[in-house]
Amino acid sequence: MLFKMQDNPVITTKEQAVLFIKEIEIIVCVNLAHCYLKTQQYHHAIKYCRQALEKEDSNIKALYRTGIAYTHLGELNKAREALHAVAELETDQ
Repeated sequence: MLFKMQDNPVITTKEQAVLFIKEIEIIVCVNLAHCYLKTQQYHHAIKYCRQALEKEDSNIKALYRTGIAYTHLGELNKAREALHAVAELETDQ
């Protein structure tokens, strides 16, 4: 469960603060991965996708960007796994 700022714009507990930080970390990691993909630094992209996926294992953007990075690195089995996970999550929604 993530902290949703629009539900309550005031952080009043330590638990809310931890959830908010976790949510921001995921967003930052996924965005960094995107930047690294754009600059063709695929290993760094994978690193930040993994960090996001440790916090939220069903993050579609992180899984997709992992698949793209592995494709560029020629690691097609790993790319297929990541992109297959994306397809499964998309069909579940």
